[in-house]
Amino acid sequence: MWGHPDHKLYAFKTVYSADGVAALVLDGVCSTGGSVYSSPAVGPDGTIYVGSSDKVYAVKTVYSADGAAALVLDWVYPTGSSVYSSPAVGPDGTVYVGSYNGKVYALNGANGSKRWEYTTGGGVDSSPAIGSDGTLYFGAFNGKLYAVNGTTGVKLWEYQTGGGLPTTYIHSSPAIAANGTLYVGSSDRRLYAFLILD
Repeated sequence: MWGHPDHKLYAFKTVYSADGVAALVLDGVCSTGGSVYSSPAVGPDGTIYVGSSDKVYAVKTVYSADGAAALVLDWVYPTGSSVYSSPAVGPDGTVYVGSYNGKVYALNGANGSKRWEYTTGGGVDSSPAIGSDGTLYFGAFNGKLYAVNGTTGVKLWEYQTGGGLPTTYIHSSPAIAANGTLYVGSSDRRLYAFLILD
């Protein structure tokens, strides 16, 4: 599944011929209100979440009586600015996504209502990472890495990369290793590692 600048989200499935040859077949298309540069995320119930222009979309796959699939729009949340950040879905179904307006949103995955928003000092196209304790980690255009409580939206800490340089950005999406180490890159040409303590 992927989005496209033609304002559509596409779903594909793999089918196999009688002799075992695999082929990728279009399984559904859903129109959005703008170009899709965000990678889709899939929730526990199969709902697909994706950013497009200035909105976050939730899309469901429904099947007809003859088994044909269709992508159907479930809800839309307007952020007011471009969404290049790929959503992250928490264990409870909360959808987290950043926007160019400098905000990160926590949305109810079931209906799209806002649970909280956190305002950074710069745009956010970094895709959030979720720690084992539910903490949300993401970077921003001000060069800072943020740690925010995933339930309340309260900032736990922040780290300024770049050594105070005025033009430092974090476009990189954080990654968390099995041992709890968090990695993130910055435009200052450095890769940072943080040990997350419970």
